[in-house]
Amino acid sequence: MRFRYKKLLQPHAVKRARNLRSEMTDAERLLWKRIRKEQIAGFKFLRQYPIFYNVMGHESFFIADFCCPRCRLVIEVDGPIHELQMERDTERDRILSLAGYTTLRITNEEIQNHIGTALRRIRFELSRLLTDRHGE
Repeated sequence: MRFRYKKLLQPHAVKRARNLRSEMTDAERLLWKRIRKEQIAGFKFLRQYPIFYNVMGHESFFIADFCCPRCRLVIEVDGPIHELQMERDTERDRILSLAGYTTLRITNEEIQNHIGTALRRIRFELSRLLTDRHGE
């Protein structure tokens, strides 16, 4: 994938990501405490991670809530607003998929009330992605 304007977009993406890091929701903070510093099977996650894309000549970026670049797994923490923007989220997931990423959506409620279940879902997805990529 070729980018003509990434150098122009990158400073804006970095600034936006930094702002989002300081505005994390309670659910995002709780999940971050559990996945940071390679706590899930040694996989490194980054928070508020810019992902650049080029779809039919349109270059832009998304800021993923969390991303494991090694497995190309994006974790999106969905609050109540996402119920009102399902089409937008579906399109975002499609574009991320075209860029080679898998999106795992976890609700605020699941993180806050069932963190163990959320972590198991993440582990399962990491395992599935590694198996798919290595053909085991």
